[in-house]
Amino acid sequence: MWSEKYRPKTLSDIYGQDSPIATLKTAITNTAVFIHGSTGSGKTASVHALAHDLHYEILEVNASDFRNKDHIDNIVGPALQQRSLFSKGKIILIDEVDGISGNYDRGGLQALAKFLTDAKHPIVLTANDPWSSKLSAIRKKCKLIEYNKPSVITITHILKNICVKENVTFQEKDLKTLAYRSGGDVRGAINDLYALTHATKILTAYDLTIIAEREKEESIFNALNLLFKSNSFIHITKFLI
Repeated sequence: MWSEKYRPKTLSDIYGQDSPIATLKTAITNTAVFIHGSTGSGKTASVHALAHDLHYEILEVNASDFRNKDHIDNIVGPALQQRSLFSKGKIILIDEVDGISGNYDRGGLQALAKFLTDAKHPIVLTANDPWSSKLSAIRKKCKLIEYNKPSVITITHILKNICVKENVTFQEKDLKTLAYRSGGDVRGAINDLYALTHATKILTAYDLTIIAEREKEESIFNALNLLFKSNSFIHITKFLI
């Protein structure tokens, strides 16, 4: 997949996040960092790129797999205390930490918050939405860094570079349309580009109708899902209007 093939290797490969990245580079040596922003904005990729630039090891865990105190204590806790295997620095990345906020949390968030202060290595948490009340204890112990939603211009630039490297024929306006429809999700835009062109090596205006039809079907599905699950007429009408 091109989203993996062209995943940023260094921080200089990440576009449109200059200010957040500058803050990340400064803050990571002083405190735990909590990066938040929309899907596909480069949160996880930038942490991997930073580890590469610093020649650090990186240990990544997905928070949705560790919803209770025992898992946090037994898996995340030791990782935060152990030295690097090769005497290098180490970054602990806990991805999608909002995944352990919800009905299935069994003390995992409280356990994680306790580890943040005494961790022997830099720790970075990521989330799409950091403002859940269950994340308040974690927010207080972290430096919050918001990643911007990438612009259409930024995403178009990234897609164009990939097209050139993969010998994909394209029209500028079609790339811009594809970038616009991604909704700021760089990874999603790259995946769409791959799906539409990896076999033919051509991006056409017709290809974009496939994306438009998929979005229409997803929108209808979401509306029906809301209709059947919601008990609030006002909530439904606000979504449909």
